[in-house]
Amino acid sequence: MGDRRHHVVGGKSDKISIRYQARAIESLCEAHPKREFTSWYESVKGEGFSGDDSKDLPAALHLLGKKDIDLLVVDVQDVPYRGFTKAEMASVTRRGNPYDVFISDGGKILDDLPEKSCLAADVPSRIGQLLFYRPDLDIIEEQGDFDALYNLLSKDEINGFVFSAADVEVLNRQDRVAEVFTSSICMPTAGQGAQMIFVRKNDSEAFDLAREINDIPSAKEVDLERAFITHVVKNGKGPIGVLVSVDEESFRIEASVTAHDGSEKVSSAAEGKFDRMESVLERLAKELLESGAREILKNVK
Repeated sequence: MGDRRHHVVGGKSDKISIRYQARAIESLCEAHPKREFTSWYESVKGEGFSGDDSKDLPAALHLLGKKDIDLLVVDVQDVPYRGFTKAEMASVTRRGNPYDVFISDGGKILDDLPEKSCLAADVPSRIGQLLFYRPDLDIIEEQGDFDALYNLLSKDEINGFVFSAADVEVLNRQDRVAEVFTSSICMPTAGQGAQMIFVRKNDSEAFDLAREINDIPSAKEVDLERAFITHVVKNGKGPIGVLVSVDEESFRIEASVTAHDGSEKVSSAAEGKFDRMESVLERLAKELLESGAREILKNVK
């Protein structure tokens, strides 16, 4: 790579992605003060990209392979569970708040909303958990960015919406938050609040650059959450929530599987040591599946 700029690219909506990149670039610059890093979005205006990681990832990986970019920042929630043939994960950035937050009309918390209030949510597991907690709610599946959802709220078209706390922090909209949901109300999706940085395989220089900002506790949490998901369903898809907290050599994991219509929710938790990680994950997955999660997942389209 020599002395040229190291281009970084990321997805999500443009507003969020550029800020995520800015945080990653800031960390990279602090770790490597003699290097120069720049956002690919800022240099080419993100032409041809939708701003949705899940849709843009193949194109971004193509840029990585062509050496148009050197580092690829991806929200962990959008990283597929199959491996990449020409890219490898080099680091996990320091995780933000992993929980979901609620933005509402008049700053009301969820319990104070009138019956049959209309809420917007974009993730199936969020929708199911909200309906399980409040079956009277009218939930619409809306995948707009924060401003679009807030506009719907301002026009009284919805009474509130659910958003990732980490994304709200990135957008600096914490003043709009009425409530931070506990995991008992809304269990986060695996890896929520963290990003992975990918580099080309065999690009040892780029790997070493990114590895310098690998946050070990965040990486452990993300690895455990994603590993658990594959114990429940191999392709990683389904209305599954999971959250891990680590403490040196031990960890705690809580998880839930919820029907999309909120008719059923199965949840449990476990603790263990890292040297017994696989057995703890297997046991918890088996407990959930045998308690009703298997039937819930069978009905997922």
